[in-house]
Amino acid sequence: MPMIKNYKRSLIEPLNEQELHIFHANYEIERLMNEFIRVLRDEAHGCYLLGGFRGTGKTSFIRLCCAGLDKRKLIRIHMDCSKLINVSNFLYFLVEELVKVTNELEMPEILFSSIQEIHNKVINKIVNKKVQFNINKEINNDTLEEMSNEKLSVSITLLNKMISFINGKERHIKFRNEKNNSVENSEVFELEARNDEFVLVERLAAVFSQISKEEYQVLLVIDEVDKQTNSFLEELFGVYKNLFLNFHLITVFVVDPNKYQEIVFSDEIDDKLKVYFTRCFYLPTLSFEDIKDYMYREFEVYSELDCLKAAYLSNGTMRKINIYSYIEGHNDPYLLQKAFLLQDILSEAQSSIIRNQSAYLQDKFKFIVKDLLEKLFYARRMDRKKAIELLQEKFDKHHIPIDPWGVIECMEKSASKRPDFIFEWKDIGNVTIKIIPREIYQENCDPNKYKIDYPFNPSVTCGINRSFNKTNSEPISVMKRDTRGFKHVIRIVETNMRSVQNIIIVRKISHWDEREVYNYSAIVILDKPVGNVIYVVEECSFSYEGPFTVQLLIDFVANHKIPEIIIDMDDEPVLDNLEFIFDEIDKKIYPR
Repeated sequence: MPMIKNYKRSLIEPLNEQELHIFHANYEIERLMNEFIRVLRDEAHGCYLLGGFRGTGKTSFIRLCCAGLDKRKLIRIHMDCSKLINVSNFLYFLVEELVKVTNELEMPEILFSSIQEIHNKVINKIVNKKVQFNINKEINNDTLEEMSNEKLSVSITLLNKMISFINGKERHIKFRNEKNNSVENSEVFELEARNDEFVLVERLAAVFSQISKEEYQVLLVIDEVDKQTNSFLEELFGVYKNLFLNFHLITVFVVDPNKYQEIVFSDEIDDKLKVYFTRCFYLPTLSFEDIKDYMYREFEVYSELDCLKAAYLSNGTMRKINIYSYIEGHNDPYLLQKAFLLQDILSEAQSSIIRNQSAYLQDKFKFIVKDLLEKLFYARRMDRKKAIELLQEKFDKHHIPIDPWGVIECMEKSASKRPDFIFEWKDIGNVTIKIIPREIYQENCDPNKYKIDYPFNPSVTCGINRSFNKTNSEPISVMKRDTRGFKHVIRIVETNMRSVQNIIIVRKISHWDEREVYNYSAIVILDKPVGNVIYVVEECSFSYEGPFTVQLLIDFVANHKIPEIIIDMDDEPVLDNLEFIFDEIDKKIYPR
């Protein structure tokens, strides 16, 4: 079973507060995280945009940044737009979430009363709206029924027709007047409802101001915007922009790359949505190197070939990486061939045509090139002119300032690197690209050549176990009584080397058959964006039964020139004795 399943509830759901340590952050994402945390820490109120492809971890990213605020008094109101029917339901769900998240907080009773009063008024508003809707519906139904009866009576006799016509006309005028009155009443009701809603929004803004005076910071996250209609954001700002721009509120709108593109590349002079946003953040997909680290650590994948497949199928989105072996195309006989080709082209492009482009444009470029490869493998051959036209059309649509000829040149260089397996560059009049699919490609790959390996880097390991800071972070139990435990520890360390603070071996001493015996556990402490993270593997190696797997960790520490720290204790649970262990670590590193 992959290690991640020991502490991740679902492989497709966003990370909850206990799972945030899983979030894989490279240098670029950590920089983005620090900038986002700075907005929260400095209370830079206003509207912000967070874009990214579906499944990249945008919701988890926000939760992680909130956790990075230490123990600040933060109120996070999370709005899932997939639950909204339309903009008219927004206020109701907002107030519902506000009541839920403030219910257990320490605030003055008068503030709770104000929130509850707004909540009650919003509920009454919804009820009144439904009542008025049903009244209008009933009147319309009665009108239709009378008109139907009128048509039936007309068919009896000519005299009755004339009488019915006269009576029917009178009734028709009567019901038309009633209908007009209903419309007028509806218009009056709608006007009153708008006024009531305006008052409620003003009251809500005042509540946010009061919450701020209690030294609470409010973060409103409007998520899953892409699951609404294309005009949803425009309508939302049309009604609630004064609330979103409240100087006691930080509002973050989470969107997909298409909406992000629409907003970011619009002109402020046209008074589009862009004018409302203080800043637009973009969460990038993971690179091949990031995917390799993540899969090696969490899924015990030891071959770069599997990582290449995952990179191709997932396009670097975390959700799809987690379930890559179930994705359509995993059994494609040409999958590895496609994956190598895409990675070669992206590597060439990174050093030339997309080197100075933003993360957003690089992600779009990756998706577009993959689509072109799929078309090439389907058609087997394509005129170079046609390939350039397809690329140019996509580049124009997505505002990508890249010459398609540059992509063709990257493909040509990739072809020259792998002439036997990737594709043949038919230079017939310099116009034809011909793919040669090869099912045997994977059979010709030497597994040892693509085995994942992390070389020793003394400049990175030199600080491990040289210092120690006690932490109150909740420990994460990775594994218990499993001989694979120390292999897991080594993978955690290898893929988080620059974050590792301490590697501690715990030796539990007990007696069996009148002799002293040992069982071994390990603690790894990392400094991650979420704060200090403590991993624990417990009782995964024993001196009286094999295999003696703790030796793997002992050798690893020695080979990387890391000071060895072994703490002796009685045969009791590590998680129950962390305070004692931390005191012993402190004595070892700082001898008195």
